[in-house]
Amino acid sequence: MTGLVGNIKGNLPGTVKKFEIIDGYDWSEAIGKYFTATTERDGKRYNWAIGAGRRIYAVWAEEEAATQKELLDILRTAGYIERPEAGLLASAGRDGTSKYYLDEITEDSNHSAQKLLGEYLAAYSEMNLPLDKLAKGYKIHSLEPVALAEDSPVREIYPNAYVYRADYELYPAYKEFYSYDTFNGSDFKVTANGEQRYREKYLLFVENVYLDSNDAADAHKFYFVGFLNPAEQNITLDTDTYQKVDMWYNTEMRDLVLYALQTDYLGNAGRTARIVKALPLSQRIDTSVGTFTAEEDGRGVVLQTVKEPYGLTLNYNITAFNDAVRERCTENANILSRTIGNLGKCKMRLYYEGENGKTVATMEFTLTPGKGADLEKLLVTEAKE
Repeated sequence: MTGLVGNIKGNLPGTVKKFEIIDGYDWSEAIGKYFTATTERDGKRYNWAIGAGRRIYAVWAEEEAATQKELLDILRTAGYIERPEAGLLASAGRDGTSKYYLDEITEDSNHSAQKLLGEYLAAYSEMNLPLDKLAKGYKIHSLEPVALAEDSPVREIYPNAYVYRADYELYPAYKEFYSYDTFNGSDFKVTANGEQRYREKYLLFVENVYLDSNDAADAHKFYFVGFLNPAEQNITLDTDTYQKVDMWYNTEMRDLVLYALQTDYLGNAGRTARIVKALPLSQRIDTSVGTFTAEEDGRGVVLQTVKEPYGLTLNYNITAFNDAVRERCTENANILSRTIGNLGKCKMRLYYEGENGKTVATMEFTLTPGKGADLEKLLVTEAKE
């Protein structure tokens, strides 16, 4: 056998004892999708699994450590991870940030989501993918918004997140050896024409309400965060959405906030207001009478700059005081400590309708400037309003 197959065999270290084409080959009989091999070198035998497309992938182990089938499964899983639809897009960029975003929302979130999904699917023909994953085109049949549960932490903390259900098709570039297996959890169906039809894929998009390009050049307006796969993780769609949007904020926004919005003084009211706005939950602050208010008002943001330790009070209107809110408040306190140089205390009052009527939960943080909250000194109380 000539061509690539011969080159692969010729470059395996040691003596090739066995070599097999697993999934067929192209019209020239030179490019197999997957191969297995057994080699012998220095008195030891090794099993191999090799995948060939635009790049060549290989995994190997001593014969007693792993079978060829086990190695082949590892190789195919690695190929799936490389596939663009796998996982969070925020991890796909070369610099660790998202590659799919818009600097302006075009018409509305629905239109923007359709635009970004189209850009993403078009990239299947341009990415450096193995040939058994390469697509030459696509068709979006539908993209519909999905309403999350009323008590979802996403609605509370990230109301700027959008979930869509997509139905689309991918047109394989090389049907003769396109990968149609579904062992890795793919939920497509093969059409009569040999295309891949994904009838129910859940997608996550986020509108950035935290920073703009004046704050940081790397801040964009609308992001395609990634695919949601709750069934694979045995969790709910709400939980999967919250975990991924929270990861997106920590990946895309948090460091920008930390480095772009720092101030040495709590009394720098304009900068302090920008920092508060850049935190999740900020949309739950009532600023109808202005950002800064008096302590007794129960709305907006309160500054205490008369004496040390200088303090900041944030008043939130929420629907439930739960673990997600507690964790988010704690993380917000940590960010405030690292962005406002002389902030010593932070109080967060959370107003909600409890079982016994209107209730306010108060979380009081003692901060070490630049380092975060001292959780051993955290005080949490709940009382009727």
